[in-house]
Amino acid sequence: AGIAYSVNAQLWSDGAYKERFFLLPGADSKVNYTTDRGWEFPEGSVLVKSFGIEREQGNSQSRQWVETRLLTKQLGQWLGYSYEWNAEQTDATLVGKEGVDRDFSVRDSATSGGAKKQTWHYPSRTECMVCHSRAFNFVLGLSELQLNKTHDYGGVVDNQLRTLEHLGIFK
Repeated sequence: AGIAYSVNAQLWSDGAYKERFFLLPGADSKVNYTTDRGWEFPEGSVLVKSFGIEREQGNSQSRQWVETRLLTKQLGQWLGYSYEWNAEQTDATLVGKEGVDRDFSVRDSATSGGAKKQTWHYPSRTECMVCHSRAFNFVLGLSELQLNKTHDYGGVVDNQLRTLEHLGIFK
């Protein structure tokens, strides 16, 4: 099962709602906790971030998933993949390695015509690695600075670093 987390400083993503979690390969897998740069994850780890947009401006009930990004550690390298959700919200398909843009219609009573166009950019695999670079050990959101905050784990609210330590995630 994935471990949900949230970050102190979110990057702007066209106003999208985001959910994040990570998966470790096996019950005995551990993360090497460092106080600088990114943490060191074991081979087979997967970091997940999903993006949703409101199809009706200001209505959180109208959220629709548009993309899920995976950052996977394979053969000692981090690789990024983007998946595009279908309109039914039942499945997501791998976006081509070159990426793609899609237009969505968002109802907005403040806009002439009652709707506006929102273009969503699904990054290429190369674009993923521009930000997730060696300089930050490839992992951006999972660090002491980003996770030193409380998170709501489905009704249980606690500091994320304390929770991960309690779960035995760290070496």
